[in-house]
Formats: sequence, structure tokens, C-alpha cells
Amino acid sequence: MSNTTRVNHSQGRLGLKPHTIQYSTGLPNLDDCIVERPKPFRLVIWEPILTKAPGPSRAQPYCCYIKTVVFYHRPYIARPFKTFWRDRSGKLHTSSSGYEQWDQVETRLACDDVVVFEGERFSVGLGEVVWANAPAQPRRWYMRRDARRVENR
Repeated sequence: MSNTTRVNHSQGRLGLKPHTIQYSTGLPNLDDCIVERPKPFRLVIWEPILTKAPGPSRAQPYCCYIKTVVFYHRPYIARPFKTFWRDRSGKLHTSSSGYEQWDQVETRLACDDVVVFEGERFSVGLGEVVWANAPAQPRRWYMRRDARRVENR
């Protein structure tokens, strides 16, 4: 049995009760994140991604760098143009065209960040971008991350 708290449709997102979660160093505001605690030593953090990208039938999320999520057009569409630029010596260069994108956003949490939940510290692990159904709300993109409890120092 999970320690997930169920709430009614007028309150909940993903059927989970929002809890207070914060960075241990006091950086970004995580009030809109949803947390479930399937085990005493583990958290699952659902971070809403604020994007204009449509659902998975028309967009393909790709995580790159440490906190960046790029939503590419699905199916991939190559851009018909190239980018031209000059270096310091005035030599003209061209770069590849790339693919059409819906959006590019930064997440607030990254791997190895430490968050505080109910007085305990948790180290955030890797995540995945998911298209999730929230009760009484339209479906949207979330970054789902696992976090493991770490020693309080």
C-alpha cells in the first residue's frame, strides 16, 4: 500500500495531495509540485512543466543538458533553412538546420539537488517527462523525478 494521499477532484492534481516541498538551499519556489511518498525513504516529485507544446500525438519531449526540455514537432520536421554567421576573422560559417520545435523550457529541479520534505532531506534523481492526467483539469506535461532520503547534516 502506498502512502499517497487521495483528494477529491476539485482539489487534486494527479489524485495526490500537494505537500510543502522546498530546496534545502532556498532557491526556486516548488509550491506547485506534487509529491507522493511510496516508501519512507523515497519520494516521487511531479513538477509541472509550463509549456505551450501540445500533447504526445504532436510533440516529442527530449531532455538535454542538465535542466532543459525541448519539445520537438512529431513527426520530426527538418527546418528548411540554415543559420549563417561570421567568426572574428570575418569568415562565413553555416550551421545545420535542425528540427522544428514547439517549445524549449527549463525545469526547476536537477539531478543531485537536495530538497526538504516533512523535515527530511532528499536527493533528487533522474527524471522523465510524462503526459499525465490530472483530475478535473486538462492533461499536461510533468517532469516526474524520484528522490531518495539522505543523511541530515
